[in-house]
Amino acid sequence: TQMPSWTFVRCVSLAERRGLARFASMQCEYNACHREAERDLLPFCRDQRLAVMPFSPLARGFLSADRRRPEHASARHRSDDYTLKHYH
Repeated sequence: TQMPSWTFVRCVSLAERRGLARFASMQCEYNACHREAERDLLPFCRDQRLAVMPFSPLARGFLSADRRRPEHASARHRSDDYTLKHYH
């Protein structure tokens, strides 16, 4: 799961106030179908000079084939409802 941007901002601020190790990066879901990070998270990371390590660049395989066609359905696509809920 991914945390909301405000939560990450709070974590970064809390670490700074307490003198803890500075965050160096943030890993988030980011692809052509899921671009929520562009709204708040990426600008914040750019401002704070934090690296961004996106995961799921092909949207769990959704972007690699037309999954509406039965012959393109993979075992993961058939068994993992996350793709159906979030990308269809």
